[in-house]
Amino acid sequence: MARYVSRADVVINGQAMTDMKDFDIKALKTRDQVNMMNKTGYVNKTVRHQFSLDYVKPAGTPFDFAGLEGATVVVSMDDGSTINYSNVCTLELGDLKMDGEKEAVQTILFGAESRADQ
Repeated sequence: MARYVSRADVVINGQAMTDMKDFDIKALKTRDQVNMMNKTGYVNKTVRHQFSLDYVKPAGTPFDFAGLEGATVVVSMDDGSTINYSNVCTLELGDLKMDGEKEAVQTILFGAESRADQ
């Protein structure tokens, strides 16, 4: 029987992100295409780990994502696997979206120096 991941718990520097709606692991690009005279070549790229989360702004004091630098982020999946990101910093604080009823959501983009899957 196949088991699928449907939930992930995110911890940033030891603090659990309970005000989170969505978590996305961005595509990992390892090579770029290079046009040559009569063919296409490929060149290796520096690997850049990125992920984002949709943060639901709480009524109280929100988490300070703007000042996040050199952080450790641990993502625990409900299938038992974990992803450890190290030296994480905030790349972009997205637009604040309001649904008009109960929540305001902001997409935060992160970059990480390294990633270890367990």
